[in-house]
Amino acid sequence: MSSQEKISCVSKEAGADLSALQFTAVKYGSDKAIVSATSNNEPILGILQNKPSASGQAASVAIAGIGKALVGAGGWSSGDMLTATTGGALIATTTNNHQIVGIADEDANAGDYARVNIRPGQVGA
Repeated sequence: MSSQEKISCVSKEAGADLSALQFTAVKYGSDKAIVSATSNNEPILGILQNKPSASGQAASVAIAGIGKALVGAGGWSSGDMLTATTGGALIATTTNNHQIVGIADEDANAGDYARVNIRPGQVGA
């Protein structure tokens, strides 16, 4: 399906070339610019909506709503909590204290773009 509905976005400065990372998880870097989120133990800001090609360009980040995201290894099922992995793709998690970007809104296979209820937070919090 992979459509988007009523997403709320913020515009932040990209901290790197993010042109290949549209619809992946992002976070604040050490200088407060937007960079790829690549692990489950770092706070996730949201899902990148555009393709900024250089540091300093505007990065549009979905922070709430029903958006789409790149599905990581193993795929996911509707209702799974989702965290970041390599390249900002999202994978299912149930581990306490993992940072999440949201909840899967549909079943999906690795490599797909699928709907996510974007709600950054933490498992067990």
